[in-house]
Amino acid sequence: MAVLVLMCQATLTFLLALYAILPKLQGRKIALFTALGCAICAALFGVIGGSVFAAEYPTPQDLLQLHHWTFGFAFAFQWVVVVLCLVVVIFILADMRTSLLITSLRFF
Repeated sequence: MAVLVLMCQATLTFLLALYAILPKLQGRKIALFTALGCAICAALFGVIGGSVFAAEYPTPQDLLQLHHWTFGFAFAFQWVVVVLCLVVVIFILADMRTSLLITSLRFF
């Protein structure tokens, strides 16, 4: 059940980050904070998922159980979401900086 919850949360976080980068729906600052919030939430849930993973499989022998790979996949996907959200934040910041630079050059 924990695997299902972790996968659903990671997928929803990823969809939120995708929604945040759609410029016609939201402004850049809102998109920036949404993507950053998604990254923070995904990281927190990744840490929680990691502690659950460590509690369920405390020894390497326990990792040989049948379904250990599903939780490992969910945990890895969680951190992929964190990285993707941070990439979105970097692109938004770069776009904002470029936009500010172009605007400031127009005044000269």
